[in-house]
Amino acid sequence: MCDRFPFPHRNLDVFRVAVELATVAKRVADGVPHGYRKYRDQLLRAGGAPACLIAEGVNRRQKGVKRQRYEEARGECGEAAAIAELLAAMELAAGEDLERLDALAGRVGVRGAAGPRGASPGLGCGVRCSRRRGRH
Repeated sequence: MCDRFPFPHRNLDVFRVAVELATVAKRVADGVPHGYRKYRDQLLRAGGAPACLIAEGVNRRQKGVKRQRYEEARGECGEAAAIAELLAAMELAAGEDLERLDALAGRVGVRGAAGPRGASPGLGCGVRCSRRRGRH
């Protein structure tokens, strides 16, 4: 990947976890039987949206817009977890990937939606940053 412009989301742990959530969601979705395309498509969308929303939020300057994107990311994580539960209840999917998807959705949902008064002191949006200066 080209790193010509140092986008701040590339330094966020929560963004990397959200990308992992998307990859696990794809693996689960690939195993859903053909007659259940609706759930497959919904899982792909809900599983991939948090990474995009977190990246968009961290690259915005207005606090209200940032907060909105993080809250949307949290909602998408909840939706991905709910679809995983639904697939398990309907016996359309099973295994470690479902458990992993649920755990990742929980991690991203909590960390990505921290808002402006999140756990990381000094950050304008509350998302943990792996850079030394603590800003993004």
